[in-house]
Amino acid sequence: MAENGRYKFLIYDAAGDGIDDDEVKFDFDYSLIYSGTVVAQTNEFEGGGFATHFGEGSCCGKGEKLVEVKINTDKFPGQTSWEILDACSEETVIGSGAFDGEDFYQSSNEVCVAENGRYKFLISDSALDGIDDFRVPFDFDYKLLYSGMVMAQTNEFEGSGFVIYL
Repeated sequence: MAENGRYKFLIYDAAGDGIDDDEVKFDFDYSLIYSGTVVAQTNEFEGGGFATHFGEGSCCGKGEKLVEVKINTDKFPGQTSWEILDACSEETVIGSGAFDGEDFYQSSNEVCVAENGRYKFLISDSALDGIDDFRVPFDFDYKLLYSGMVMAQTNEFEGSGFVIYL
């Protein structure tokens, strides 16, 4: 790895049942350490998938700002969708990919946007019941960061839709 790089870690479970360690207890299912710091670690990997960005660098060029979208879905990930739009033209800058299956996903997405632009973040749930994380509690349902600053975060997304301007 290059020093001061920006990286993305992804882990998926094709069967969707996670890492089952009922017979042998380990300290963790997976652990990612970067420059001596734990970036991701759990002993409750339930399947689906997990993604996170890490590293000190930025992929953004001069005159651009980094927007990060982190989503922790419930057991029905296909119901949750989000996108970032150019607030003036309504064109999609980035949007959620399809979450397949019926299992939890933790996704991390990044996009560089023009520093002087105006953007709109939308998140919704097609079943209008929000992200129900009763089985696997996460720190948040979604988190939106603009240039490293948290712009929106909740663990009580009810599903009717949410809009924030950047």
